[in-house]
Amino acid sequence: MKNCIKLSILLFIFLFPERMLSDHIVGGGVEYDITPLNDGTFLVSGRFIEYRNAVSGGSPFDYTKEIGVYRYNGIQWIFEVAFVTKTLQNIKAVRNIPGNIYCNQNSAIVTEFAEYPFEYILNAQNNTVMLAWQRCCREPDIINVLPSLGMVNFFTITQKGQVTKHSSPRIQNNFKSLTFVNEDNEISIFENTPQDVSYKFDWGIPKISGGTSLVPYDCNSPIPAPSKCLPPFTDIYYAEGFSHLMPFHITGSQSINTDTGHILFNSSLNGNFLTCIAYEVYSGNNKLSESSFDFAILVTTGNINYFFGGDRFYDKNGNSVKDVGETSFHFPIVKEGEDCGIQFDESGAYSLFLKNNQNVVFTSELPEWKINTTDSKITFTTPHPVFTDTVHIPFVPVISDVKKLNGYVVQDNLRCNEDAEIICNLSNTGTVANNVTVIMIIDSLLEITDFQSQPVINGDTIVWENLFIDVAQSLQLKGNVKLPNEMFTGQEINIHVTVKELPSNSVIDSFEYIRILECAVDPNDKQVSPSRTCLNLTKPEEYLYYTIRFENLGNAYAKDVIIVDSLSEMLDINTFEILESSHNHYYKLTDRHLEIYFPDIKLQPFILDSVKSKGQIIFRIKPTIDVPEGYKIYNTASIYFDRNEPIITNTTFNTIRSFISEDEPLSSGTGKILISPNPVGNDKIILLPEIWVLPLDVRVRIYNSTGKNIQNTDEMFGKPIDISHLGNGIFFLHLFHKGKCISALPLIKL
Repeated sequence: MKNCIKLSILLFIFLFPERMLSDHIVGGGVEYDITPLNDGTFLVSGRFIEYRNAVSGGSPFDYTKEIGVYRYNGIQWIFEVAFVTKTLQNIKAVRNIPGNIYCNQNSAIVTEFAEYPFEYILNAQNNTVMLAWQRCCREPDIINVLPSLGMVNFFTITQKGQVTKHSSPRIQNNFKSLTFVNEDNEISIFENTPQDVSYKFDWGIPKISGGTSLVPYDCNSPIPAPSKCLPPFTDIYYAEGFSHLMPFHITGSQSINTDTGHILFNSSLNGNFLTCIAYEVYSGNNKLSESSFDFAILVTTGNINYFFGGDRFYDKNGNSVKDVGETSFHFPIVKEGEDCGIQFDESGAYSLFLKNNQNVVFTSELPEWKINTTDSKITFTTPHPVFTDTVHIPFVPVISDVKKLNGYVVQDNLRCNEDAEIICNLSNTGTVANNVTVIMIIDSLLEITDFQSQPVINGDTIVWENLFIDVAQSLQLKGNVKLPNEMFTGQEINIHVTVKELPSNSVIDSFEYIRILECAVDPNDKQVSPSRTCLNLTKPEEYLYYTIRFENLGNAYAKDVIIVDSLSEMLDINTFEILESSHNHYYKLTDRHLEIYFPDIKLQPFILDSVKSKGQIIFRIKPTIDVPEGYKIYNTASIYFDRNEPIITNTTFNTIRSFISEDEPLSSGTGKILISPNPVGNDKIILLPEIWVLPLDVRVRIYNSTGKNIQNTDEMFGKPIDISHLGNGIFFLHLFHKGKCISALPLIKL
């Protein structure tokens, strides 16, 4: 978690002409930051904004208790705190934009602007908080709700319109649960009303100037700023009252009968809209009343309806409730049921997004542990009656005295001549605590800089002695190394870890990290581990560790970065897990389509800040249990900087092989082979063996970055290879001897 998560929303409200009086506020909004504090709470700080009609003086800005923070106590919303300071700041005159594209209005109204700063302490685990703001004299418009989701980087935001001042019923009496619940624009009303009473809704932009209905909230127009149309708004889930307000589209006029409680709006519109709602109340064919309220709402285009979230935890006392002191842990889960949006992280948190009428079942993947329910399962179904369900998943051991550790190694960078952080992660998935010794052997190509937790370092061997890892606890061992220069491009980097139990000194786990050193010109690339030989041999039970790096090579900062990745059908999406990230992020994984969002990270251009211009994310995933022998798993990602065309990464592949012999030739196992020159700016290259022990008859196959074989040659070492027909870019030379692949070398042509 970075130091600050910023969400900024500006709500513009325009009034109908018959109500454009001097006592009306003409717009407003809220901006806030959420900052983690050391005690585990979060400081919500920001400002409310109001614009008022300044013609004839207007009414005073109102900073009474209606403008402040409300907290939901499980039954109703309770006002909790007003602003820290009620002193208006930064009052100034502004002018509405002439020729407003939303209302087709040439406005000459002069408005005044005021802001109200506020602060509030939020405990993300047990508070549901509403930031409420009112226009002038009426009941509060609900602007934002921050629910208890168990993960501090997820916040649910709601926006609700407010009835106008004239004698129409107030919204609290008429629309206690006006809820948009799915991509079909279904509206549900849960208020108890006579069965013969129906509501007629008309959706469109405000009629202040006779504007045309359904004018889109254009991302390229001055209001709002184009940045407001970018993530995170494409994935915000709206909520109000006791129901979940999900992404929807706006169109048309329909009648809604409260006996059935809903109507479907068959809309093909996408995007954001500035809109108002006009409604008429009927009994049979007799109109009882009519009114309207105007509001602006950010409309998303997703199709996910319901949210569940919480922690996976060790239920020490067996009561199925997460009590104080019971540890969150990333227990692996088997999912049964329909495809859905689901994510897990290493802290133990999970989130689950389901469409309407979906059913998903979780069970434990670990034979030593089960979910502490009567049938050892937990089932999520939709629809459900509350706007967000926090469901913590309790795990209890079923087999005692199991000593078991799971480990893996990741690194934050693998560029020539640069420093890299090596992270060894150990998790106690057994049912007893462990005292262990950890032995890490670093590749001889790496220069050890320093390692944490006071290990004993002897040459390329690093030893941590007598480490205690409790049940359902994790441990990270970190260190820094210096990577070799570009002369070693294509060589294999190998880090091997052995974990021994104390006092028996028996091995309870061992694992290795294998990666080819690549010095790519294009910093936006993808890497995979393990990568044994040029075939990238991988055992079917091994995790594939993917690293996607991105760098801003433009001349202005990139506000948002999005990574899109389609995962092979031979990858088990239930084993997907994000391990490391350079920036705050969130993601969706649905139908093997992975989208990772880095909202508002303001990635600096390389020419201004070479360090802050870079980012990356590391995730892991296993092959499916039925992956065929010899199957190649390919993967390519697309990287989007703001609204620019995507940058397509290189394509990685892994070849599944059940048995990999000890003498399997590795890309650095037969000696160091160099390409000279590399990078190359001319038309010929030469292969030079630094230490060569094989015959000189080697067949060379050249592949482009997508994995296509584009040239073959039978050249002897020391003889030039003509590459004049190749364009600029990254290529890979695979070297074969007697039909067996012995090395893979990247080639950069400038």
